[in-house]
Amino acid sequence: MPVLTFGALTIDVEQAVVRLGGEAVPITFQEFKLLVGLATRTGRVISRQELIAHAWPPGEPISPRTVDVHIRRLRHKLHDHCHQMIETVYQRGYRLATTPSVVRGKGCVQSHARAPILC
Repeated sequence: MPVLTFGALTIDVEQAVVRLGGEAVPITFQEFKLLVGLATRTGRVISRQELIAHAWPPGEPISPRTVDVHIRRLRHKLHDHCHQMIETVYQRGYRLATTPSVVRGKGCVQSHARAPILC
């Protein structure tokens, strides 16, 4: 699989390396698998169950809330405090953002465009 690029975010699937603005981001392998699951279906809402199927072995008893915890940690490591890269879609799941949009609130003003502005 090729290197996936979303503005400042680069995911090298073969090397299992994530970079933000050229700097390596230290993430766990589980977080990496979740990010790849979102990145390979950019713009689509991915349910927690789909993410579990993508990132964990079959039959593993994983709670959907476990996905929420991993996404929260991943957002923190990507400096995505305002959820501009990984969007939560209420009662449906998560989506890697691709469309321009401005979010205001909690001191954040940024774009959902491919080049994220860190808040």
